[in-house]
This record gives sequence, structure tokens and C-alpha cells, in this order.
Amino acid sequence: TRTSSSSSMTVTFLSGGSGAGGFNGSLAGQTMSAGWLQVPGTLTLNLTSLLSSAAPSGVDRLLFQISVINSNASVAGKGPCSSSCTDNSTSVNVALSFALSTVAKIGGDSRPMVGYSRPGVFLVSASSTSLGPSTYYSTDYAPSSRAAAAGDGLPLRVYDPVVSGTFSQSSSNPCDQNTIQVKLNSNVPIYQTCGSGLGVAITLSGLFGTVTPDSSAFTLGSATAPLISSAVWSNTKGSLVLSASGTLLLGTDYVITMAVQNQAAAKLAASVNVSVTWMNVVTIPMYVPDNFAALYIAKLDWAVKTASQSTPWPCAANTITVHLQPTVSLLLCKANATDSNPGYPVLTISNLVGSTTSSSSSLAVASTSGVFAPSGIWNLAVSSLVLNVTSPMNATQIYNFSIALTNQAVGQIA
Repeated sequence: TRTSSSSSMTVTFLSGGSGAGGFNGSLAGQTMSAGWLQVPGTLTLNLTSLLSSAAPSGVDRLLFQISVINSNASVAGKGPCSSSCTDNSTSVNVALSFALSTVAKIGGDSRPMVGYSRPGVFLVSASSTSLGPSTYYSTDYAPSSRAAAAGDGLPLRVYDPVVSGTFSQSSSNPCDQNTIQVKLNSNVPIYQTCGSGLGVAITLSGLFGTVTPDSSAFTLGSATAPLISSAVWSNTKGSLVLSASGTLLLGTDYVITMAVQNQAAAKLAASVNVSVTWMNVVTIPMYVPDNFAALYIAKLDWAVKTASQSTPWPCAANTITVHLQPTVSLLLCKANATDSNPGYPVLTISNLVGSTTSSSSSLAVASTSGVFAPSGIWNLAVSSLVLNVTSPMNATQIYNFSIALTNQAVGQIA
């Protein structure tokens, strides 16, 4: 357990059973302080005063409970003991000491206790090595999201946390504003604290592919309570750290949304992992291989990429018209998360070989599309035109622009 050692752990005596099978007698409902040692995990009860108050009938069946904090790691649980009920390292053991004084013991007993698959630890009687559950007081254990399973009630059984989830996004377009939705579900409750006040932090990692800057107070679009809507975002680490104001229940979907800006470069979907502080989480990567998986960014290509001219005659003035339609919308882009001067893409039209038009830093560009700069950079030496895009280019539209060049005197193929 994570419960620290104490000389005054509260022990509560419960009632249960009836007649000869009753527990605690007049002790039922009373409490006492006991000694608890976290290591090696022992509880020591001095029953002298309590048993004296139960005279003359005495008590031959004790039923009590203590409260501890479970380990943050998987534990197999204690019991049942072996068939011979000898000392078994997988069982809880009990030692009874009967003494006239603190030094003179007049008798004693030590043997394993048996766990049953409901809450409780039970001492095997001297005449039997196995007693059915009806012999003992117990309570059913049934979490709201699933039925009780064999072994749930074995003392200090702790399950491996398994957090699963799904991931989706609103846009795979480069440079676009993208709303990411994360849905988390755990097979165990995730408590706000564990042990000595360790706060819970749920970290999503692998979130690479954005130009959204780091923030220690990143505002989520939405968050299912008790998740808090302010998180810690690191673009460099590709991580989002969530916190909670209360317990996350097992078997319950918790959903957050976050707004980011996609990077310009194409990439495959992120393989996102989740981890929880103080829990050894078994993570199921949240990867879905399609356009709406987390931070999949589509590659730019051209649905239309053609050019035409006005004349094939040597030395003639020739109007070259270019027709373009991108497969993804071309938007205002940041080079990285710290870029404070975003810009639109720059087009380079190359291999325009066969002109005698001199190089120019301001070659006139004619267009009715409204998305191109009025002039571009013409380089005769490499036969290319560099042209700035000044507004978004939609993936559903064909855009045109024209430039005037002079044909060379020598014939050539296109």
C-alpha cells in the first residue's frame, strides 16, 4: 500500500452473521487504534481492553476493517492460501499471542489467512482448510461499469491501469486551423491524488506536426469535467499535459478538444500515447490511418497543372498562360511555432526554356484570379518565374495567370 506507517490506524469492528455464526458480539460498532507498519505490511491490534469489555461471553469471531491507499502499481493480491494452509507468501498471515504480561507468553498461533473474491480477509479455522463464502461476512464488489470479477476482493489486489482512446481532427490541410478531439477511457479510476498528495497529470505525447507555440496555460476548446480546460502545451515535445479537479471514473469517456495550426509539410498521422503520473499505465496508441486521424497532414499536389501559349513563331511576343488547381488549399503559413511573420506560399514555374526575355525582378503578371502578385521574378539563366501568392488558393478552383515573353529565333519542341 501507499499508506504510511502509523501507531494509530483506526480499526472498525463490524457486525454480521447470526447466532453461533455471529461476529464481534458486543464489540460490533466499536473502534480502536492499531499499529501499522507500511513495510513489511503488518497491523498489530492489542485486544486486551476490548475483549475484557466483552466478558463474560467473550468473542470467538472477529470482523474488522481498515482503510489503506492502494499501490500505484499492479499487485497480484493476497490469497488464497495453499491447500495445506501452511505459511504461504502469497497470503496474508495472522499471528495471535496470548500473554500474562508483556514478556511472558502463554500461548499463540500463526497461520495464513484466506482471501475470497469479494472484499475481506478470512482466517482459516483450525478444523478446516477451506470454508465457503457463506460462512463469512462479506460485501459484494461491483463497479458501476462492469460486473464483479473473480479476484477483485483479494486483499490489496491492484490492477494495471489501461488507458485507451480515440483521436480525430477537423482538417488535414497544410497550414489550416485544426480542431483535434481526444476521447479517453480508463479501466480503473484515476484519482486526483495518490498517496501523499501526488497530483494527477495526464500527458498526451506524440503530437507533432503543428506550428502552435508553447503555452503553460493553453486553453482547451472543451473538456469533460473533472478535466480542467487549461493545459500545458509543448510544441517542441509534442505533448499536452491535462489536469483534473476530481476523480476520473473507470469505463467513462472523457473528451477534450484543442485548436492547433497544422504545419506546411505533409506527414503521416501521429501515433499518440497517454501516460498518467504515479500510474504505470499500459497505453494503447491512438492511431487511425486516415485523413482525419491525429495530425495527418496531406501532401500538396496539383489536380490541374497546365500551360499554353499564344504563338509558336520565332522572335514573336508570346503570352504564356499557366493553369493551376491545388489538391489542398494553399493558406497563410508559419515556418515554425515561433514564426511571427507568416506568409502565403511562393510558386516557382521552371523549365520555361526558349525565351530571349531579359531577367527581371518585376516581370508583369496578368491575372483575374485575385490571388497572385502583380509581378514576379523572371530569371533567364535558369528559365524560371518566381511568383508570390497573396491570398488563399482553394482546392476546388482553377487559377490562371499570364506573362509575356519573347520567343527565341531557333525552333524547338515544347
